[in-house]
Amino acid sequence: MEKQKQKKKRDRTRHSFLEHQIPDAPTLEEFECLLEESPTNYPKGKSVENIESELHSAAIDTEVYEKEAAERAANEKKYSQQGEMTKEILLLAEESQDEVDTVQPCLTSDTTSNEQINQVEVELQVSTIQLIDVSSATSEETSQTVQKPENLIKVKTQCLNKLFKEKEILEIKKNSANMFKDAKPFTEQQLASLYHNQELMLVDAFVTEFTDTQLRCAPLRQQHRLHELLMNYLRVRNHLITNSYELERLKKSCRETQKQIWCLEKTSETEAGECQDGNPVTATHEYSVAHFNQQALVALNRTLSAIKDTLHDSQALYCYEAESLRLQIEHYVQRVTRSFNEFANLSQTAPANLLPEQSPSQTAPQLVELRMCVTVLFNFQRRILKDGKFVTDTREWLSKLVAVLLRVATWQDHLFLLNHILRCPGGVMNWAKSFVQVPVPLKVSGLSSSPFNDPYLDHMIATFAVILLPIKDRDKFLEQVKYKTKR
Repeated sequence: MEKQKQKKKRDRTRHSFLEHQIPDAPTLEEFECLLEESPTNYPKGKSVENIESELHSAAIDTEVYEKEAAERAANEKKYSQQGEMTKEILLLAEESQDEVDTVQPCLTSDTTSNEQINQVEVELQVSTIQLIDVSSATSEETSQTVQKPENLIKVKTQCLNKLFKEKEILEIKKNSANMFKDAKPFTEQQLASLYHNQELMLVDAFVTEFTDTQLRCAPLRQQHRLHELLMNYLRVRNHLITNSYELERLKKSCRETQKQIWCLEKTSETEAGECQDGNPVTATHEYSVAHFNQQALVALNRTLSAIKDTLHDSQALYCYEAESLRLQIEHYVQRVTRSFNEFANLSQTAPANLLPEQSPSQTAPQLVELRMCVTVLFNFQRRILKDGKFVTDTREWLSKLVAVLLRVATWQDHLFLLNHILRCPGGVMNWAKSFVQVPVPLKVSGLSSSPFNDPYLDHMIATFAVILLPIKDRDKFLEQVKYKTKR
């Protein structure tokens, strides 16, 4: 429908343009002005009287015809060149229009180019008609038609340049589309040549070794000194909580028994008599009588004795043991954090570090002990514990040990902490999110030739990989949690 509308509009424009541009046929008076002779000077058959005037007019006609022939030849040559250029423009326009139908560029540019091509066609037809009728035009009209092709050539040259530019743009778009179609992802070898992460290659082996060691060495950890202290502390705390509940129960029973020792009973006495005036009088007096309950007294004595024994013997003992064990654990943690010279010289504001990898033979025993203490405390975080005091204390001690470990950590220590956190029950990020620290590189320039050859970048990518990949054997670490939850 749009093409038909454009075609009708093109025909109307061409028709109106032709009506304005086609000149009228020359009249006899115009020939008189051109030849500067009267029509009566031409010979009229047998009635010609003056032969000289006839020869003179014939010579004048010959000169005029020669001039017109020369001008016509020049105009034909110009219009032939113009027609060839117009044909080239039309061919280019058709090619660009076909490309537009397939690639679909901007609609406004297509409309403009079609209108320019239509205008060129109309001007070409008009110029051809003017070429046919040029013999009958005056000298002024001939000079004007000679100037018009020059302007037309400029316009056509501009149109040609514009079409060439549009064609180049379409070719560029085609090439880019083909380029995206033929694009292929890099192979593993190509990616490895661009960037190689040694730490990322060792992540799977590290996680496998971590899970095997943690699951296999559980009996060995139970013999650790910190584990024994924590178990004793947990046991005493449980006894203390149980004893506190029993003490509260005895206090409640004592309050109830105390109310039953004396029982109040209301009684009344009524007396009748006669007044001096002879009228009878009656008086009633009400009062309470307390009855002592001997059985309630025996129960109260027994309850008070139990409170006394529970408070002075059990409760005080459990409180003392719990506080003593808490201080022992506090001292043990403090000794571990101060046992190594590097630990003792650390500043409280020192950032998380990323030290070079060390072989197991070069690892200090104090660092091994630190990791073992962290592991023991993480195991207690995987249990379902109702003692809020014990949970708070263990997390506080764990935070102190982790703070030291992060400041002397290698990439294995960072992944060691991360794997422990990922294998804790839900809600771990509420209290352990500060344990995941990204080391910040020192501001030293010129150490690396490539921005990808950076251990800090390698460690961040390896950390993301551990977080995003499935957590291996997490259910085995949480078996105790599942068992207690089902029960």
